Amino acid sequence: MMKKHVLIFIFVFCHLHAQMNNLLWYTTDNGLPQNSVKDIIKDKYGFIWISTENGICRFDGVHFLNTNLNTSETRFKSFLGNIEHDSIINSSDGDKIITLIKQRKLSKIVSEKNQFRRDIIFENKKFDKFNKTSYSFIPEPDSRFFIEQDNAQYFFEENLITYYNSSEKHIKKIRVNFKMDDMKKIFVHDNIIFFPNSYHHQMLSLNKGKLTISSENSIYTDPESTIFWSQLNNQTLVINKNDIYLSSYNNNKRTLHKITNYEDFVNILHSLSINTFFYDQENDKIFLGSITKGLYVINLSHFYTARKKNIFADNVYYATLPFSDNSVITPKGYIFNKYSEISQRKSENSINKYSLIYDSHGNILYIKSHSLYKRYKYSDFKKEEVLDVDNLHKIDLIASDNGMYFISSYNNDNSFLNVYHKDDFKHTDCIFKFKTPINYIKKYKENQILLGSTSGGLYIGDIRLKKIKKIASLRIKNIIRTSDQNFWILTKNNGFYLLENNKLIKMPLDKDQYLIDPHTLLEDKKGFFWITTNNGLFKTNAKRLYQYSKNKSTPIIYYRFTQDDGLPTNEFNGGASPTGNVLSNGDMVLPSLDGLLFFSPNEVRSHYIDPDFFFIERAQVGMGEPITFNDTLHLNDNKFENLTIFLDLPYFDNIKNLYIEVLSNDNIWKSLGSERKHSLGKLNPGIHLLKFRFVTSPNGDISYKNVKINIEYLFYQTKTFKILAIITASLLLFLLIRFNYDLLATKNNLLLKTNAELEVTKNELKNRNILQEKLLEAITHDIATPIKHLSNLSKKLDETEDLNLQKKYFHSIHESSETLYKFTLTLSNYGHLFSDALEEQHLYPIDEIFEEKKVLFENISGYNHTTIHIDIPQKLDIPYNKFILTTIIHNIVDNAVKNTHSGIITLSAFYNKDVIIQIIDTGTGMSQELMDYYNHIHNISIEDMKLQKQSGYGLKLTLILIERLNAKISFKKNEPKGSIVEIKLPV
Repeated sequence: MMKKHVLIFIFVFCHLHAQMNNLLWYTTDNGLPQNSVKDIIKDKYGFIWISTENGICRFDGVHFLNTNLNTSETRFKSFLGNIEHDSIINSSDGDKIITLIKQRKLSKIVSEKNQFRRDIIFENKKFDKFNKTSYSFIPEPDSRFFIEQDNAQYFFEENLITYYNSSEKHIKKIRVNFKMDDMKKIFVHDNIIFFPNSYHHQMLSLNKGKLTISSENSIYTDPESTIFWSQLNNQTLVINKNDIYLSSYNNNKRTLHKITNYEDFVNILHSLSINTFFYDQENDKIFLGSITKGLYVINLSHFYTARKKNIFADNVYYATLPFSDNSVITPKGYIFNKYSEISQRKSENSINKYSLIYDSHGNILYIKSHSLYKRYKYSDFKKEEVLDVDNLHKIDLIASDNGMYFISSYNNDNSFLNVYHKDDFKHTDCIFKFKTPINYIKKYKENQILLGSTSGGLYIGDIRLKKIKKIASLRIKNIIRTSDQNFWILTKNNGFYLLENNKLIKMPLDKDQYLIDPHTLLEDKKGFFWITTNNGLFKTNAKRLYQYSKNKSTPIIYYRFTQDDGLPTNEFNGGASPTGNVLSNGDMVLPSLDGLLFFSPNEVRSHYIDPDFFFIERAQVGMGEPITFNDTLHLNDNKFENLTIFLDLPYFDNIKNLYIEVLSNDNIWKSLGSERKHSLGKLNPGIHLLKFRFVTSPNGDISYKNVKINIEYLFYQTKTFKILAIITASLLLFLLIRFNYDLLATKNNLLLKTNAELEVTKNELKNRNILQEKLLEAITHDIATPIKHLSNLSKKLDETEDLNLQKKYFHSIHESSETLYKFTLTLSNYGHLFSDALEEQHLYPIDEIFEEKKVLFENISGYNHTTIHIDIPQKLDIPYNKFILTTIIHNIVDNAVKNTHSGIITLSAFYNKDVIIQIIDTGTGMSQELMDYYNHIHNISIEDMKLQKQSGYGLKLTLILIERLNAKISFKKNEPKGSIVEIKLPV
């Protein structure tokens, strides 16, 4: 609940005025939108609406509810409209913004042109709408006003009143000695306009266009009277010499009802710059709007405090006796009515303040200096004398009940209680002896009395048997017999009890447990108990207490009055006999630490919640904007941590007397205390039902209010989604298990495959080492013949002296070296002979390879007298890997050159379904066994390459390279001699 900073002025009126009215002050610090209050009204639901220069707000007694209208026009004026029709309007300066208050809500509306204008043109003159909301309203002499009534309008100007009946189109001019200043006191009852003339003590009235002037000498026409008429509230207040009256009109007669007297009220109105005010009769409040200082609320009290005239005197009281219909007397002889001390009979400090009684003749008996004294009625209680009573020690209590009289006395060892049937105290019926003093005595049953000791004990004394029976070890503070002859036992620090069949039934305490130490209990004529404590005055229904004694589930409602309600203090006094009185006029009198409290139980109202004015229509999600709803709150999702449900009710009294409970999740009713809201945590989607109950009457009647909260399911919160989610999760789990199984199987296979690949890789690495070795051997093999030829030429050059031969040898060495150099430029390509992939080749002519090899070997073969021929019938382009094919042809030609002397080597190529390459020589040829071996071998493994360089190495390399080209090779005999090597390359 928003903290309520309220400045409370308690006007004691210098102890001269007993009525205690509290003034509460609200400003922008408490939630008021602005401190310049223009108007105050009460809607049909009991809420107070306040118009300021910074917006319009609703007041429920604690909180100011400000509505954001999303406009910069916030300077509002006085209210117009109709409260009963739930249509209250207001407008900003220039009528730019029109607002409507309807069903407890403020909103902007679009109005028809001139619908809410505050002025009108009549007979070519401008008249302002008369709306006297300002206490300081002072019209100028040239002012013009109009007052609207049913089908009629009155137009006021200096010395002229014009009546216009709009339905009859009738105009009536009324000329009268009328000044515009007279409008300060104008008011209306039942469509009759009244304006008092204080100077001539006259009352002028206008009724349907008829002017009546009558002499009147009343508060209305008193020059010191100020009349305030609030049109929309239909209320007329008259302030006269600090008395505040409410004017009413019944049976064609005006009457004034005095609301209160407020010391120096007129000056207060001026000093606080009061601009407007409203009297809330149901709640005993007067709302004052200041033009500069905010809102003031006067709590009107029906409690009166009587004090001594001497403002410095002690005003602590205990025992009192009714003295007249409306006054009481104290042991010291002070007489008080509800306003103040009215008389004093005699006062001495030695008089006991705690007990006094009337005897059978109306004389007052009291204790002074531990002796018994009597004040005589016939002397108006001025004459007194001491009574000589036998068998008494120091007297500390005098009491009477139902024709019996009791005197308590004590000595150094014991306390004694003397019982008498006559007030001459000459014959003692019985004397009881106690270890502790007896403070409270009531006649109980025949020959029995009920005795209570503050020191600890409740007893039954039998007068006939002269015996005492202790029935409880409680510290007794009072014994009360109510009109139904039931006994109520009030204790110190243990609450109060009903005594039934000599057994005590404890009553429940209030929620703050102030009733744990009650002082006294008084009963009014409507069946309510009034109980004083050290912290307030409590009112409760007696019937419900009796019901509680039978059924402990009966809820007990206590209504607490405090200084906020007009009490002089929250702390009352007890320990006296009697403590408190009920006067013959029905008023109750209770002693306190600051005077005697007088009040009429019929006038002091306890305020409860009106079930028709209890609304649950606002909520707030987290710190978001408030949400309005009817009966059911709809929320799109539950993405919130806190949901606040506001309880809107107009309640302007002590909020601690609010009894509102909510049914919790564990099915227990829990109090909301003084809060007007209920906070909820995170809620699950679905429909939630909140149940509230609250007390609506002093009889403990309870009303209930329910509100539904419907939280929509998000798609993933629905049952269908959850079922699908379960199915999906199950399927995913199955797939996960299956996937893991397959994954493990795959990994197992992968491990096996990897193991095999590692084995292959191991072999490949091993073979690569061999390849590197054999690659060098292949290069060595292919260049061996040219180098050997160069070596032979060099040797011959060294051996001959013939210059021509030397020249020939030099030339041959040069050509062979150049050819060998060109060949070595291609040695880098040998690295690709055994690579895994073959590079794609573009078409190239086969004769390029033949020419290259012819040039390479022609010089060598020439020294063997062998010629190399190229035979290609037609141009033949092939796409095979050129270097591999070149290497194959190189090895075959190399063998042919080495084995052919004085012969012919023919390089031939042609197309016959496949590309056919033939190397034909007329050399020594191959043996049949060797040809059969090579013709029938299909694969030469790398392992075979481990063979050292020996005869046939070039052919084995050739066979490996043939496989890489997916080609075939065959070896045949050439006739008459030599060999034919044929290569078939697939197309």
